[in-house]
Amino acid sequence: PMWVPPGWRSAKTDNTAPLMAAAKALASGANVVGTYSCQGEVNPKVIKTAAAKPEPPPWLPDAPEAKGHPDENDLAELRHLLAAIVIP
Repeated sequence: PMWVPPGWRSAKTDNTAPLMAAAKALASGANVVGTYSCQGEVNPKVIKTAAAKPEPPPWLPDAPEAKGHPDENDLAELRHLLAAIVIP
């Protein structure tokens, strides 16, 4: 598994793409059978701290959209993807 900061993936932006590419490169000798990315709710204290930085992180504008995630739809999507994986 790869952890990325909550709020990094939203309907508007996908800041996880470069991170996923780096993870795949690190696992180049592995048999990667799939990937899954799910936004997660950001603690309001983290949002406040990040907003106070001179250069706020790129995920900050998307953080409010992550509230309530992962939700049942996110988990259902993950279950569907896992069920579709066939390992030889």
